[in-house]
Amino acid sequence: MAAKFSMAGASSLFGAEDHLEASDRMGQAMEQLKVREQHETQQRQQKQLVKQQQYVAKLDAQETQHIRDSIRPEHYEAGNLQKSQASQAANRDDDDEDDFEDDLDQDPDFMRLREVRLKQLQEQYKLKAENLAKGHGDYREILQDEFLKEVTSSARVLVHFYHRDFERCKHLGRIAKRHVEVKVLKIDAEKAPFFVAKLVVRVLPTIILFENGIANDTRVVGFEGLADDLPLGREDEFPTVNVMLA
Repeated sequence: MAAKFSMAGASSLFGAEDHLEASDRMGQAMEQLKVREQHETQQRQQKQLVKQQQYVAKLDAQETQHIRDSIRPEHYEAGNLQKSQASQAANRDDDDEDDFEDDLDQDPDFMRLREVRLKQLQEQYKLKAENLAKGHGDYREILQDEFLKEVTSSARVLVHFYHRDFERCKHLGRIAKRHVEVKVLKIDAEKAPFFVAKLVVRVLPTIILFENGIANDTRVVGFEGLADDLPLGREDEFPTVNVMLA
């Protein structure tokens, strides 16, 4: 950009050496900025990796304890431990709990079960991270031009068509945070006439579930079945679970 323009009379004020020195300084500054950005990116990635490892380790510890609690000596079938070990375990009292856990840690069947479960937890964490990167976890507003991209980029997407005069809906915000596996969006029906017509949205609010980009026939229209016992003007005070069951 700088090479495209020249300053009037610049040659009389600055010599070639001055221009060369300024160019070198600019190049050094740009290189330092690039190095700093790379360093900050590496730090962010390292923090994310540590966070992921801590999360998986926590889940691993919880799952291991859950498996230990569920496998009591009297229910531990022959073949998982040798018969002699099972017989001894059946006679252990609370004082022998540590010995029992040591046996489990050395048992190949238990360790295989633990590894399988740990792999499942890692896959669940990876899927959750991918969903969060796609915009899951928040109740977001989108525009008509963003509609197709948003509903086709995730396996399950809830879209709330609303009117600005009665936009109230605290329930979908809660659902978005609790169920990260579903992307939850809202769109102003007046600003999305094409999709309102295409999806035959006639009553507001309307909530439509998209699965793999295809609109599900089952939809929530108005407050039908959600607030039957509530007085006029308080329709949105129904329990959040009603939306999930609709």
